[in-house]
Amino acid sequence: MIDLWYFNTKGIDEDRLKILFRLIPDHMIEEIVRYKNLDDRRLKFFGKLIVRKYYKDSGLEFSWKDWVTTLRGKPYFKNKKKFNIAHSGEYVIVAFSDKEIGVDIEASSNFDISSVASYFHSEEIKHIKKSSDPKEAFFRLWTRKEAYLKATGKGIVDGIHQENCLSNKINSEEKWYLHSILLIPNYSVALCTQIAECNIVSRELFLNDFKIYLD
Repeated sequence: MIDLWYFNTKGIDEDRLKILFRLIPDHMIEEIVRYKNLDDRRLKFFGKLIVRKYYKDSGLEFSWKDWVTTLRGKPYFKNKKKFNIAHSGEYVIVAFSDKEIGVDIEASSNFDISSVASYFHSEEIKHIKKSSDPKEAFFRLWTRKEAYLKATGKGIVDGIHQENCLSNKINSEEKWYLHSILLIPNYSVALCTQIAECNIVSRELFLNDFKIYLD
């Protein structure tokens, strides 16, 4: 089973955010406040807070000391349940799984698709051009590619254009599976996992879900 928790960060003012900062280590606060934009600080912070809440609510052992990152910056806990964080627009989303997981979310926008065409497989480019809704097709494929990159720890420079993400199965040697999810209006969401047929349980969080932290 994969748990997918998401939260709309809009409306969290700076004063409330500063109160919540006491819940994370000083080095994480320093990392977050480097972002000048309040929206970015909210997204970065609540990604971490959702992970904390999930572990606490699930009765799993939790300590910030166990939080480590890969050389590419992907956070994880050693020998514990896997998770991956993504954010776009007003939303932050976190996927939890027993196996490696990648998640991506992108807010729909008027984006110049041609500017990133070099990152796409030739079949994907054909699919976008032939689609009745090229923008939707683009963001669907882009989130699938990003989810794959995050699950595997690869980067754009590793030749992602060689991977065709139209199919639900990608990279036959390692057996990764892609899942596009209809979750939030005007947002594209995708998961990449090593589980072919997975039960995805989504939960939208609200400010009251964090009330215990605000008292």
